Amino acid sequence: MSDSGTEQAERRAIRRRWINIGELVAVAGLIIAALSLYLGWSGRREDEAARRADQAQQQVKQRHIGLVATKAGGDVLTFKGVACTPQSTDISFPSALAVAPQNMTFNPRIEADWFAKPLATAAEAAKSSEGRLPILIESRCPADDGDRIERAIYDVPYRIDSRFLRGHAIHLQGLVLREYVSAANGQKRLDAAWRRLAPAKPAAK
Repeated sequence: MSDSGTEQAERRAIRRRWINIGELVAVAGLIIAALSLYLGWSGRREDEAARRADQAQQQVKQRHIGLVATKAGGDVLTFKGVACTPQSTDISFPSALAVAPQNMTFNPRIEADWFAKPLATAAEAAKSSEGRLPILIESRCPADDGDRIERAIYDVPYRIDSRFLRGHAIHLQGLVLREYVSAANGQKRLDAAWRRLAPAKPAAK
């Protein structure tokens, strides 16, 4: 091969190398661009997920009313909402007690007479004089940011005193939040709580 042919071959080889390098640079550019797009998309997705989580948390907070006892220790327990004043309240009891639900407008309260007999019977069989009664309370009240509805299971600590020839006196001692529930699973969760808290009969000897 002549010197001219050799030079031409070298130039062609150099051009091929530059073409290969250019292709590599182009591919690298595409990869970098794709990574940048992915990272940007991933970041936006994470930001959107965080934003939605914050919104959901705020919505959950807005639904909560927060009930606290205002009068306790006797056979009637009165309570109020911390976030707003409930205009209507529905109270449900564990299915095992066979107690009818109670509904009231304003003046929310819990009366021992509603469930005194089945609770006293269960406690007497277990030789127990104190415990906690779980109840399901659904409260509704208006607010500037929309009506609030809270569904939650609250424990009512109680003490039962025997009265000679006059049955039992039940003292309702407070209101303690157990958990928030949905309309679909509220009664199921309430019954599960009662199974854990119900007075247990002493083991047979």
